[in-house]
Amino acid sequence: MQQQTVTLIVGGLGILGTLGGVVVGQYMARTWQRRQWLLDKKIDEYRELLTTITEAYAYFILNHRSGVAQSPEIQQRLNDLNSQSLQVIRTRILVATEIQGKNVMNLWADALRKYDDSFEVDPFTWEYHKVCNIIVKLALDESEKRIT
Repeated sequence: MQQQTVTLIVGGLGILGTLGGVVVGQYMARTWQRRQWLLDKKIDEYRELLTTITEAYAYFILNHRSGVAQSPEIQQRLNDLNSQSLQVIRTRILVATEIQGKNVMNLWADALRKYDDSFEVDPFTWEYHKVCNIIVKLALDESEKRIT
């Protein structure tokens, strides 16, 4: 084989190796970015869950008392927050499996129902914190995946 042929072959392999490295590098970067984006969106969904449940909890505690007649506006807001909190739990797409696995929907619905029946703040507060702790733990688990 002539020297020029060998030089062309080696040069061609070098170029192919470089291009291959660029393609593989781009693929890996894109995969990593997609994974990070997905984890960020999951954290956002957990944050939305916490925000909605906390808003409902606070409004219930401040405005929903046994034996006290509520204005139509307050009663409507209580009903809306109840529905909204349950809807947000049901409609989280990216964390649906985790939320269902921890039974968050049933825990929160039971807490709302029990509070509506008894108006006892302490058990409702305990259930609220229980649900929030589950959501926070799930979010922190996702956050750990983001770091590694």
